[in-house]
Amino acid sequence: MCSQLEYFVAMLPKFEIHLLVSQVPQSNFMLMRLNIWHPLPIGDLAVISFSFDRHSTVLNECNAIAFKSCREIEGPFIDYLEAEFRKPLLPAGVVDLQPLTTTLEERWGKWLSEFNSGSVIYCEFGSECTLTRNQFQELLLGLELTNLPFFAALKPPHGIDTVGAALLEGFEQRIQGRGVVYGGCVQQQQILEHPSIGCFITQCGSGSLSEALVKK
Repeated sequence: MCSQLEYFVAMLPKFEIHLLVSQVPQSNFMLMRLNIWHPLPIGDLAVISFSFDRHSTVLNECNAIAFKSCREIEGPFIDYLEAEFRKPLLPAGVVDLQPLTTTLEERWGKWLSEFNSGSVIYCEFGSECTLTRNQFQELLLGLELTNLPFFAALKPPHGIDTVGAALLEGFEQRIQGRGVVYGGCVQQQQILEHPSIGCFITQCGSGSLSEALVKK
């Protein structure tokens, strides 16, 4: 039982959070380590409702909330959530970025070097964000309409095997020489550090935000 423990430990990637049991109600204490986010197509109302319900249930029924952030970056937001949910928030710190030990893949480094400093749009939505086909196509059409060079590293849309199969007819020909749409993994930190990158379009995952803040 929790009353027999001095503290509990919530294990997070590269972090340990120690909280004295006396700081939480022992009668209804629960330790939840749930991954309440998983790949879902954005825009599906049923999916959004289900995901929201899971988030709401966990946030309201747990005794404390831990997440990857810090007060130096999101102090007012942390204070707001503590007041809103009436429970302690435990900032585990931002993603610990290690010094780069590899260089950017030659093909991408060569391609990016063809453009002026700060002129390329880099778009990446992480490994958990799956767009619908319409959203995928609208996003790429928006990048095309900027008339700027762009590098889009995106997962295939929901229900489609490859990014190539989801492209609109004629799109590849129109962007040839100034646009890349790639469905595989890329070296994001190295790309963000390249001098040609001038804009980053992201799903705002904590890792991507941390990488964007510390790169050139």
